[in-house]
Amino acid sequence: MLKINKTKLLGYYKLTRVRTIMDFYPFLIIFGILGTRTYINLASVVVSISILLLLVGSFIINDIEDSEDDAKDPKKVKRNPISAGILTKNQGYVFYFGVNVIALLPLLLINNLVFVTGLVVAMVGYFYSCLPLRFKSRPVIDLLSHGFFLAGAQIIMFAFLPHNGADNKTLLTFIGLYLFSMGGDLYNEVRDWVVDREVGLKNTASILGFNVSRYVSYTFYGLGVVLIALATILIVFKL
Repeated sequence: MLKINKTKLLGYYKLTRVRTIMDFYPFLIIFGILGTRTYINLASVVVSISILLLLVGSFIINDIEDSEDDAKDPKKVKRNPISAGILTKNQGYVFYFGVNVIALLPLLLINNLVFVTGLVVAMVGYFYSCLPLRFKSRPVIDLLSHGFFLAGAQIIMFAFLPHNGADNKTLLTFIGLYLFSMGGDLYNEVRDWVVDREVGLKNTASILGFNVSRYVSYTFYGLGVVLIALATILIVFKL
């Protein structure tokens, strides 16, 4: 009889960090669909699910690569199942690649542009956390890459759906989500300030300093909200 290791299953669930993703994923999909005036059909549903899985993949690889650093943080060591010793890195990698394959293959049935964009999202998400590039350890590039693979690229995927296109309102939505995601990345760098200094991580916050980084992150958040709200108003009222 096959025995299910509940502890490992819980570890895989924690590795997805789906609860964290759900804090922003619904808004990303709503504004992605609204910003591109996407019809709710099979193609848009497939893309929405693929986006979720690609986000899950990016969080999985982040926890794998940060497991040694997270082991030094009393809070993160309990959250990260690899740092806690529940899963091995090899198990994490297998899980990561499996999730990405499931995310990308259905996109081939839509069109090449959607698939290639999804593939680029997966690659940027990988290199955001992984050596030799590890974008998260490179000032400015960390913000730009985070804004792309966790927000901006999703707008592009919806825009590439059959019979869709892009206009100035789509661009406003794209920039707004991009800025908001950059703000989120900088906010996270401020949150992880102590641990990042201990492990010698050089990111944008390390260049700007603690206080300036906080204010810049709030500025990105504010500008993002304003642009998204403006695009939404223009779309809803057909201005």
